[in-house]
Amino acid sequence: WVRELKVNFTGQRVEKGDPLLTVYSPELFSAGTEYLLAFQGFEKLKSNTADPQYDSARRLLESARRKLALWQIGDQEVRAIEQSGQPTDELLLRSPASGHVVAKTAVAGKAFMAGETLYEIADLSHLWLRAYVYEFELPLIKVDQKARVVLPYLGNKDYESTITFIYPHIDPLTRRAEIRLEVDN
Repeated sequence: WVRELKVNFTGQRVEKGDPLLTVYSPELFSAGTEYLLAFQGFEKLKSNTADPQYDSARRLLESARRKLALWQIGDQEVRAIEQSGQPTDELLLRSPASGHVVAKTAVAGKAFMAGETLYEIADLSHLWLRAYVYEFELPLIKVDQKARVVLPYLGNKDYESTITFIYPHIDPLTRRAEIRLEVDN
């Protein structure tokens, strides 16, 4: 379940590693407890590598750590569990990338399933512009061709761009084709 939102609206800028939300899960508590027991057992044996139980303890610790990694629990959170000696039933999820939140479905108190998208984060430093050209202009347009984008609301400022894709259809009503241009934001 989503417990607390740290990022609560679309359009918000986030940096890689910034906290997005905290989630609650009894399975997380179980995995944390398992890791903590394996960690404590390994710590007792790590000074005596000749002990036959050392390898078993090391493999058990690696397995428990892998389980936490599958939960996407970062090293920072694992160290906090090790230092506190207490497992947690709450996990802080961090942003996997820098950018802007373009979609948010996370709601405090809402349950979610594995694989469900809670946030969509996009890097808006490089944009795709979709433009229309008339059917009769298509023979004059090619992929990788340079283009100029003029923005009237910015005092007719223009930007250099490149045509990166020509969509393979023509609108039957307007007889226009669509092209994609790429430009730095």
